[in-house]
Amino acid sequence: MFAIKAVELAAKYLPIAVKGGSNKDARYYMALANTLAGFYMLCTSKHTMEHALNGYYQDLPHGAGLIMLSIPYYKHFADKKACEEQMIKMAKAKFYKKQFFL
Repeated sequence: MFAIKAVELAAKYLPIAVKGGSNKDARYYMALANTLAGFYMLCTSKHTMEHALNGYYQDLPHGAGLIMLSIPYYKHFADKKACEEQMIKMAKAKFYKKQFFL
């Protein structure tokens, strides 16, 4: 729920906020998207696993560690057919493609 809403809000309001930094509504919704994404990230084991990985490989950038874990992490859930409904909802999250690319 948090992740899907964060994706939808960011896709819609990020381009608006970038084009007009003084647009308070766009900035408000980007702050909300960031907060929702933060709630989601704190609850996922992949994010926690990356922090442990980064503790061992201190020169590894956090984002790179997340990318390295992504394929095996999501493959595990796909192979087990776990949380398929949630993954489909994330894949279908509404994007505003015309606005997204400035």
